[in-house]
Amino acid sequence: MFNLFISCISFFHKKFLVHLVPRPATGSLALDIFYLVILLGIQFNVIPSLLFFHHIDLLTIWLCYHFIVLAPAPALAMGLIAALMLENHSTVPEGTYICIYWILAIVLNLLRDHLSWRDYSPWLACFFIAGIGVFLFETIVTCVKTGDYGYFTLFIVAQKLLGITLSTLFGLALVQRHFLASGRDLT
Repeated sequence: MFNLFISCISFFHKKFLVHLVPRPATGSLALDIFYLVILLGIQFNVIPSLLFFHHIDLLTIWLCYHFIVLAPAPALAMGLIAALMLENHSTVPEGTYICIYWILAIVLNLLRDHLSWRDYSPWLACFFIAGIGVFLFETIVTCVKTGDYGYFTLFIVAQKLLGITLSTLFGLALVQRHFLASGRDLT
């Protein structure tokens, strides 16, 4: 009886629970959207309430992974869905995140064949530069649109740099677990 119980748990784990481990680029659009909604919930609800720090952008890192690993069409679809979800929650002018993620997807798609993704350094540079780019783009668009240039105070810039660093560390942990550990390459 005990062996039957263990085999049932093992079967259930192999068939269902393995697929619920959050990871980017699962190959299923529905599962990727499900993880995207969970990630947005973590980014906007859990992190600010636990860390009292709201400048950690996990979504950009998650999408960078998609833009590098997936083919352009599904990666752009995920980027568009994520941008629409983010714009629904954000107060930046309409179309800002669609434009940011479109530019990011095109740049990463052009660079992905020219870099070796087997090491940490291209991932580190990609995640950090993407975080800086998203911060600058949304800040400049918001400042121009509202006419308020108070977003460039030293305190806010320092908070954003700390958040980008923490986001980059999240991305490196994601890459280590799902890409580098498998020993695969993009080719």
